Amino acid sequence: ATTEIYTLSLHDALPILHYDLTLTTIETTDDDRSVYAEALEAGLAETAQTFVDAAKDVQKSVSNETVLVVVTYFDAAGVELASQSFSSAD
Repeated sequence: ATTEIYTLSLHDALPILHYDLTLTTIETTDDDRSVYAEALEAGLAETAQTFVDAAKDVQKSVSNETVLVVVTYFDAAGVELASQSFSSAD
């Protein structure tokens, strides 16, 4: 199961859409955290265009030059496993 939290915030007038995803059934250890991180990063790379498109959609509604989408995965204990940002400029 995954818990998803979406927020749109402004940092120095730059809109940033945050997707914080918590894998509620996985609690990682120091030994296996890198395995999960690699798999999540590979998945983010495969779906990058989806997040770039989301940034472009938000950009249209806020009239800014650039919008960032930040996707972060956490395990059930709140440990960050992977994070990547995507820009409407891509």
